[in-house]
Amino acid sequence: MISKLFINRPIVAMVIAIITVIVGLIAMRSRPLAQLPEIVPPQVGVSTTYIGADAVTIEQSVSTPLEQQMNGVDNMLYMQSTNANDGTEQLTVTFDVDTNVNNDQVNVQNRVAQAQPNLPTDVTQFGLTIRKSTGVPMMVVALYSPKQTYQTLFLANYANININDALYRVPGVGEVRVFGASDYAMRIWVKPDLLSKLGLSVPDLANAVKAQSTVNPSGQVGAEPMPAGTEKTYTVRAQGRLQTPEEFGQIVVRSNPDGSVVRLKDVTQPVFTAGRLKSNVKFAKAQQELALVQYQQTIQIAFRDVSDALVQYRKVKEIRTQQELLVTTLQDRSRLAYLRYQGGVDSLLNALDADRELFNAELNLAQTRRNELLSLVQLYKALGCGWQQ
Repeated sequence: MISKLFINRPIVAMVIAIITVIVGLIAMRSRPLAQLPEIVPPQVGVSTTYIGADAVTIEQSVSTPLEQQMNGVDNMLYMQSTNANDGTEQLTVTFDVDTNVNNDQVNVQNRVAQAQPNLPTDVTQFGLTIRKSTGVPMMVVALYSPKQTYQTLFLANYANININDALYRVPGVGEVRVFGASDYAMRIWVKPDLLSKLGLSVPDLANAVKAQSTVNPSGQVGAEPMPAGTEKTYTVRAQGRLQTPEEFGQIVVRSNPDGSVVRLKDVTQPVFTAGRLKSNVKFAKAQQELALVQYQQTIQIAFRDVSDALVQYRKVKEIRTQQELLVTTLQDRSRLAYLRYQGGVDSLLNALDADRELFNAELNLAQTRRNELLSLVQLYKALGCGWQQ
């Protein structure tokens, strides 16, 4: 009955369909985004750093305990672990679309807490970062110096200090990652031969650096309880963490019974590299290889230019030789034509025609000689003789 009504009255059916589409568009624009169904499965990432460890060591000592405890967490689909030779570890756990990402993060934190007793001490001291995300990059921003005033290290540090925090405060942002960035750090090169002679070890140096490069509260002068008559209170500020290679070099590693001391600069070489030493070496090698390739290309281009210029010069020279023979032949022909004209054997028109051919040949010869000089100049320039226009 209803279908027959719409069949007999198609205009009514069209109006109802248009109204339905308009109402749907209005409802879609006014509907909150959070009420729309989730499409991308939520992810929770666990990241940490094991300083000085390679990828295999991180897999055995960090990734394996975390994965064993993370296995079987509620509503988990799969997990992926990435270990790098720079000491970083990234564990990404993907959950079902219908789950709440906040509950998933809590479950991951509980599993990480269960795995912490099995992790190395350096990892637990450095800390583990747990963040929720969707796994799909929303935006990629390129930070650069227009006039090449600042290096990559400075730009990465600027992004960590001034940009990352502002982006984290944006609603909906789960993670901000700076690709290829490294933090300012002090790399200390150890001299094993001197350590062996002095009876020291690397842990001795590490303990000395930890003990003497710290932030120590120095207290106050004139604070409660204070004697009578004290009117002012002063806060004492002492030197904090060491910053320069010279300051690190003055760290006392050991005090000898005779009063002498062994300082860090005696057995090491502190260098401020910001953790970029290996990358700088690779970059220098890449620049060297690029310079070698450019040099080879320049040599090949130079040989090609010399070869082309030499071939062109020889070709023009051959043409000039042939045209000189032609001009000599036409000169004899023109002289003979005038003799025939003076003897009454031939007409003046034939003599003038011989002159015309001679003049054309001489004109072509002049142009060929000019081209020969230009080819010689090109050959001179290709040989690198510094020709100036």
